[in-house]
Amino acid sequence: MKNETLAEAFLALYQLVIRLRAPDGCPWDAKQTKETLAGYLLEEAYEVVEAVEQGEPQAICEELGDLLFQIVFLAYLAEEKKEFDLQQVIERIQAKMIRRHPHVFGPVKVANAAEVVDNWARIKKDEKGAAATLNDIPKNLPALLASQQILKRTRETRSPDHKPEDLWGVLERGIPQIRAMRDRTPDQAGLIIGEWLFLLAQIAWQSGLSAEHLLRAQNQRILAELKEAETKNK
Repeated sequence: MKNETLAEAFLALYQLVIRLRAPDGCPWDAKQTKETLAGYLLEEAYEVVEAVEQGEPQAICEELGDLLFQIVFLAYLAEEKKEFDLQQVIERIQAKMIRRHPHVFGPVKVANAAEVVDNWARIKKDEKGAAATLNDIPKNLPALLASQQILKRTRETRSPDHKPEDLWGVLERGIPQIRAMRDRTPDQAGLIIGEWLFLLAQIAWQSGLSAEHLLRAQNQRILAELKEAETKNK
């Protein structure tokens, strides 16, 4: 892939969006706003994740294209309102990545990936301030992913409340509480279940695992078993 070809392809996509938004363009595209595109952006991001998990290169390529289109479209809507433009989007992320990689673009030395992560957290904290550590967690993140982001941000500001081995003890001591749930009101039971879900997310996080990925994988296994059972029963 040549730089010139890449630049031409990217510019062609940008011009395609402009054409779709033109007065004689597409009525559907002309109606879109940043708010309406937000849902499509989320949907396309999930489809990229699904394609990656399925391991199909051509599907990943297609879904990345769909996601890229939404990003360019959203940036152009902002450009129409003179808020910012696509060039600023690209320049800002490039500048951010250079700042966050001083071991590549500066004099900083690192011994391993863990030090890179620590440097990233420190630089981000310097840029946004300590208060932003928790405030910048998106409210629309899937719940399990949000739980682990809370844990990650908390680790960046103070030591974890529990060591991994302590969490297993908390889990074991809580089993009677789970058994007693049948005598609780739905609201009380809901609070207990929420606490356990967060605890399991914490155990996964401290074990280096993604709770979101684990539950998605389990969902897929259950779906595969159900589909297989349906096929056998036909």
